[in-house]
Amino acid sequence: MGILDRFKSEKNIKNTKGFYFGHTEAEGENKNGIQNLDHYFEDYLGVLPSIHNEKFFFIGRKGAGKSAIAKFLKDSSDKEPNSYADIIKFNDIELEKLIQNIPTEDKTNIELLIFEWLILVRLIRLFVKNESAIYTEEHKKFKHFIERNAGFAEIDKYHIDEIIEKKKLEVSIDVLKHVFGPTIGKYVDSKSSKAPFYQFVTPLKEIVQKVLKYQVFEKKEFIILFDDLDIKFKADSEESKQKLLSLLRAVRDLNTDVFKGSSARVLVFLRDDIKNVLETKDSDTSKMFSSYEIPLHWYNHDNFKSSENNVNLKKFANKRIALNFQANDIKYNTSRFIRYLYRNTTRFY
Repeated sequence: MGILDRFKSEKNIKNTKGFYFGHTEAEGENKNGIQNLDHYFEDYLGVLPSIHNEKFFFIGRKGAGKSAIAKFLKDSSDKEPNSYADIIKFNDIELEKLIQNIPTEDKTNIELLIFEWLILVRLIRLFVKNESAIYTEEHKKFKHFIERNAGFAEIDKYHIDEIIEKKKLEVSIDVLKHVFGPTIGKYVDSKSSKAPFYQFVTPLKEIVQKVLKYQVFEKKEFIILFDDLDIKFKADSEESKQKLLSLLRAVRDLNTDVFKGSSARVLVFLRDDIKNVLETKDSDTSKMFSSYEIPLHWYNHDNFKSSENNVNLKKFANKRIALNFQANDIKYNTSRFIRYLYRNTTRFY
């Protein structure tokens, strides 16, 4: 037998096959016990404080942890009595059918208005979850407003067909007029009990801005998160690019104007290759990203071997491996195990 014959057998090759390092998507990390996302998530990149500095676009390559951050924020919010969060999957928002049924003369900036409407109504839904406000008149009216306009409170693929079938794009606004009559009266006929939902966006902005300053709401935290923006996105489609830009502009305008100085935030999680496509699309897009972007960089591609550039990956790997062994009641030394992998593993899967 020659020396090369030793390498014919696959069984002689040491590898990491079968070693569980986690799901490829954060949504899969819903296990009970210590392997749950809550146990191993840490802000290794130090990006979360940027939310308080008027930054709200999380930008990173595929696998950088965008969905993990979104899920962590949502799960953490669910456990806090003064925090309310909602994740909106971009794939669930089908605007084309809705836009086609809007009168031609009303289609100016219609995508922007629809996204603003969706965010504002989702925020009102979070207001309604605030149990400390259940005895206020505003809380009761908001609850009735959501109930009466259930389909328009979602505007996703589960409700748009129903809305179009009824051929009615109006929402009931009379229930809010009892509390916010003067505000609504500035934009809508005081005798009207209904209005096209997209024409009610401006008064709704003013209503939400006022409510966020109420004492019963100002100490609460409200977070809207947009994820999965890459699904169905087509880089060669002008319609696809404009749709996504409308969402980003709606988020920018609401965060920097209506929600400014409040505890309400809208956060967007976007792949860096999609950002690169959009960045030069219009005159305002480059500045929009440079002003509000939160980059997710785990390492420097040009100098990956530098300890300064891959230290965050090492920290994450150490903790994730430790939890993997802990879940199986195996005692080990993390550093020793890492050295073992480097020295003895021929193939990584």
